[in-house]
Amino acid sequence: MKTQISSFEIAVADALTKTGWDVFAATKDRGVDLVAFPSLQDGQPAIRIQVKGSRTYTYDRFQGWFIVKPDDLSNGQTDVWIFVCFVPITKGRLQPQFAAISPAELLRRLGSYGRVRDHKMNFYLTEHNGRLVDNRGFRLRAKNSPGEREVPPERDYTEFWGREKLVEVITIAIDGKRYQTANVSLLEV
Repeated sequence: MKTQISSFEIAVADALTKTGWDVFAATKDRGVDLVAFPSLQDGQPAIRIQVKGSRTYTYDRFQGWFIVKPDDLSNGQTDVWIFVCFVPITKGRLQPQFAAISPAELLRRLGSYGRVRDHKMNFYLTEHNGRLVDNRGFRLRAKNSPGEREVPPERDYTEFWGREKLVEVITIAIDGKRYQTANVSLLEV
C-alpha cells in the first residue's frame, strides 16, 4: 500500500502547480496517483493521473523502461498516464521530462505491436532523432545510416512528449480539451 509520494509524482505535481493548477496526492494506491484541477474556482473537471517513472538510461536524453498492466489501462480509473524521466542538463542537475497519453490510446498502441507476459506489457521510450519512440523489440539506427528503418506510427509517441511542457501534452492526451487557469490559455492555439 502506498504511503508516500514518489519523486516522479512530485515532479508532475510541481510542473502543474507552477502553471496554476491545484494538485492533490493519493495516500492509498488505488490506481490514481494524483488528482489535478486546472482551476477549482471555475469548476473545471478533475483530471485523474497515473504517474510512471523510470531512471534515465543515458546521460543526455529521455530514455526509460516502463511496465504497465493492460487491466490498469482499461479499468476507467484514470484520465491520463504520465511517464517521467529525469534527464541530466548539466553536471549534477536533472530536469524532468514528461510524456502524457490517455490510457485508451496507450492500450491501443501497445496492443497493436506489444505482447502481454505475466499480465504486463513492457516498453522502452527513447528519444531518437528528435522523436520519442518505443524501441522495445525494434532496432533503431542512426539517421541516414545503412539499414535505417522508418519507425511505425504506433511506436511514435512524439505528439505526447512535452519535455517540460506538461500541460500542453495533458491537453492533447485528453481529447484536445483546452484548460484555462489564471486567465491564461495553457495551450497555445
